[in-house]
Amino acid sequence: MITKPFAVVALAVLLAHPGVEAQEPAPAKAAAVPKAEAAPARPAPPAKPLSNVSIEVAITDQSGPGDPVRKVVGMIVADGKMGSVRSNGQVMVKMDEHVGNWQPVKLYVDASPTLYAGDPSSILLNLTLEYTPGRYGDADGAQGRTDLNERLSVNLESGKPLVLSRAADPSTNRKITVEVTATRMK
Repeated sequence: MITKPFAVVALAVLLAHPGVEAQEPAPAKAAAVPKAEAAPARPAPPAKPLSNVSIEVAITDQSGPGDPVRKVVGMIVADGKMGSVRSNGQVMVKMDEHVGNWQPVKLYVDASPTLYAGDPSSILLNLTLEYTPGRYGDADGAQGRTDLNERLSVNLESGKPLVLSRAADPSTNRKITVEVTATRMK
């Protein structure tokens, strides 16, 4: 039985004397392996030329028999990027001839256009809209407030308006229409 210290000493002697051959034959000399060279850097992909897209959102708000109120939000957004417009305010709403109350109003639009490489006239538009007008009264004297929230993805033809939605107030005869025009800019 060989003890562990003896095996360590024997191995040390064999390694210290180069003339002593090991039990296993030495492997044949392998061809020199060249050092791994760093892979050449890949060229950067060609930059996609960014075009801008002009986006116009028109909200038509009709309550009662009078003329509708039309509000327009416009922005220019780069292809594939996001644009946002935030408009906040307050309006005084009279409860009677002597008492009024401030009501918050807002109009938020977020838009992200994507241009199609093969079809310069087509635009994919992701649109989010939040519209909270102040309190209103209709011809019948009904008082109310309507909030409109939309999140839409739609294909548009450049420069042509498209009605995206028509919403009716659930409690009165109020109607809100949203129309968008997206135009690819050169």
